[in-house]
Amino acid sequence: MLPVASGVDAAVIAVPSAPRASAVSGAADRSVIHKRDKVVLEVTVGQTHVERQATALQNAREGEMLFVRTADGEVIAVRAGEKR
Repeated sequence: MLPVASGVDAAVIAVPSAPRASAVSGAADRSVIHKRDKVVLEVTVGQTHVERQATALQNAREGEMLFVRTADGEVIAVRAGEKR
């Protein structure tokens, strides 16, 4: 996780870059991240919002923790979330 000064509320989530069609309904499914999916890391600290591209290293459903790898090779543990 990113270091944050104490007392500061921070949220770091990973969301799929593109919706994946559900095998059952055919509708877009943004609640599941699959290994090797391109994801967007959304970091919010107070009024500041930053987005960063990464690749999922494992499967996860919304709310679960997963590891992602950024373009520079850094591996980060983040929570799978829904695009805000």
